[in-house]
Amino acid sequence: MTALEFPEHEEVLHWVWAEQHFRTEDLRTSDGAPVEVEFPGWSNRGAGPDFQEARLRIQETSGEWVAHVGAVELHLRSSGWTAHSHHHNPDYNGVVLHVVLYRDRKALATREDGFAIPEVELAPLLWDAALPPHKEAQARMQKLAALPGRCGVIGTPLNIRRVVEHAAERRLLTKANALLERWDEGDPEELLFQRIFRALGYTTHAQPFEELAKLYPLRELTPHLRQPIRRARATVLSRWFGACGLLDSRQLPSDPTIRRELQQWQSEWEELPRQVRVATRLRQSSRPQNAPDRRLLAMFHHLRHTATSGLAATWLEVLATLEGHADQPKFRNRILDASLARFPTPEWESWEQLGNSKQPMRLVGQDRLVIVWANALLPFFLAQARRQQDTALEHLLFRMFLVLPPEAGNRITRFMQQRLALASSRRSPESLGHRQGLLQIHEDFCRNFHQGCRRCEFPDLVHIR
Repeated sequence: MTALEFPEHEEVLHWVWAEQHFRTEDLRTSDGAPVEVEFPGWSNRGAGPDFQEARLRIQETSGEWVAHVGAVELHLRSSGWTAHSHHHNPDYNGVVLHVVLYRDRKALATREDGFAIPEVELAPLLWDAALPPHKEAQARMQKLAALPGRCGVIGTPLNIRRVVEHAAERRLLTKANALLERWDEGDPEELLFQRIFRALGYTTHAQPFEELAKLYPLRELTPHLRQPIRRARATVLSRWFGACGLLDSRQLPSDPTIRRELQQWQSEWEELPRQVRVATRLRQSSRPQNAPDRRLLAMFHHLRHTATSGLAATWLEVLATLEGHADQPKFRNRILDASLARFPTPEWESWEQLGNSKQPMRLVGQDRLVIVWANALLPFFLAQARRQQDTALEHLLFRMFLVLPPEAGNRITRFMQQRLALASSRRSPESLGHRQGLLQIHEDFCRNFHQGCRRCEFPDLVHIR
């Protein structure tokens, strides 16, 4: 093959890597270390690195083989890494191998966290057989992405759904057991507070929100929450906003009510004798409904609503109310209605229109409440039910798990639906448990296996017998 025949489109290079269409036995890093690819990774057609969850081994100078699990990024030339500003993007901090057609610089690509990524050059390893043209390679990659996995081909939908349900149950039990291990460390009420706070934050805000719950425990906030609304609001939110960095050099919004509140909270924060902060300053979301400001306001209203009875007691009352309706057709609606009532958005709340939204939005909607059930309420009360040997409560919680609507789809759940050839229907609608089961199967098999689909054990679980 001559240099003129080498691909000039990254899509062709993607196909070469996906199919390992080169002399794999000669693959080495730029400094001569042998590389073995156990799995090239899943092709990622969205934002972020080109291949996710690859598995490879690199031999060190001592002769020891070291496993690397993570993302792979491909470029026609090694300078593409900086040309695309990946060195400034933390989304690429999981890249463990930089695959290039040509090396056009000696320096290795460096991630945002400072790690220098091993690099391999494929041009000297390409076979003499002609590579597909760009459009054909693109079509092949699309077809490869659309094909179900072996598990989706040889398993019946009924078998697959049974295994998904089993995986969902295991996932919920795992979360509950993790809470049981922490049950005697302190007040379970504080543990529930931390879990709900964490669940209200998306991936970006989850850790800071949980940290915030520990900096300002519920037992310290409760006396303030029982004060008149304006005083309670200023006392609690000035601390939360200040600790999260949301009052630092902030551009004040045009809404006069919100502007006055922020100025008041800033003054109260500055007058505090002890200012504590979360480790990571919160970032504003591109979607107004996901802004951390709104999530903090939502948590404030939720805690005000539960301040008299207590957090756990309020939700136990909800569960007791729902128990008699578990087998009724509209059980899902009853759960959602009861949940939304415990996360109120008062009509006078100015922050419901924060951002570019033209219409007022609830501070917390149905999708986020489903996440609160999945990651906080269901695991917490399942742990309590197991501790108290309350089989009736345990049965109710599992019933809710399989009835609640699914969380919003993401890259993993869409990928699993594709691989398992699953499609939602009116006869078998998706549920929270179904989505959670897909996540668990991905974690147990698609993410943690060593030999790719060909040697994966999951198809044996769903095989037609």
